[in-house]
Amino acid sequence: MKIYKTFYIESKQVFKNKTEKSYSYYPDGIALDNELEALLTQYTPQGWELHSFQAITGSRHSISYTRGLLVVLHKEKEL
Repeated sequence: MKIYKTFYIESKQVFKNKTEKSYSYYPDGIALDNELEALLTQYTPQGWELHSFQAITGSRHSISYTRGLLVVLHKEKEL
């Protein structure tokens, strides 16, 4: 039987132009990648494996952007 753990990693926003914060920002993909890698590094030795992940999107002023990642880990439950 498999058991699951779910995590939410919020993305940091980087602004291209400080005078237009509401229109010119994007997620910091490098920071998001580093946080996902840290999560996997922490839980892999405990027997957890990546099951799936999904980008959570939002929008502002008709512009969509990544708000974060929903990460699901799984492992076999010991009976």
